[in-house]
Amino acid sequence: MLYQLSLLSLIVAFSHATRQGERLQQVIQNHENEDGYGGVPQVIFCNTTLEPLVVDSYTIQPDDIEPGETVTITLYSHLIGETVTSGTIEVSAYDGKFPIYNGNLDLCTELATIGINCPLAPGPYNIQESFKIPNLPISGTITATTHILDQNSKEIACVKVIVTI
Repeated sequence: MLYQLSLLSLIVAFSHATRQGERLQQVIQNHENEDGYGGVPQVIFCNTTLEPLVVDSYTIQPDDIEPGETVTITLYSHLIGETVTSGTIEVSAYDGKFPIYNGNLDLCTELATIGINCPLAPGPYNIQESFKIPNLPISGTITATTHILDQNSKEIACVKVIVTI
């Protein structure tokens, strides 16, 4: 389950950072029905500065995540600015107040698992990834926060995904 939430958070973070405040607001408004309850993921963009990834659109299907289901995420985004040659993904995940993961991952290694290879040149990045949520007796609110940093430790993206299962 942690791998799937980290992957969900990573894919969403990679494809949802923005450099325009009004574009960020538009994306949030497009998904304002996602309240994080009943398995519906709530996606929150936590960047505090303008960022080099721009999201065009995304979908999460089904939008009401349950154990045992296959979840498909489709994202359309583009990278602007400098080529990203390497980086770090900082992930923290909590079940309520209890930490379930806190660590750093290599950006290029993790992106390679979904078919994207470094260096990341400016341009479009369209991703469709499916994964199965384990069929375990899981209940609770899981919050996964991901910060993606480039080779200069500059934040590329930040996203928080909250889902209650």
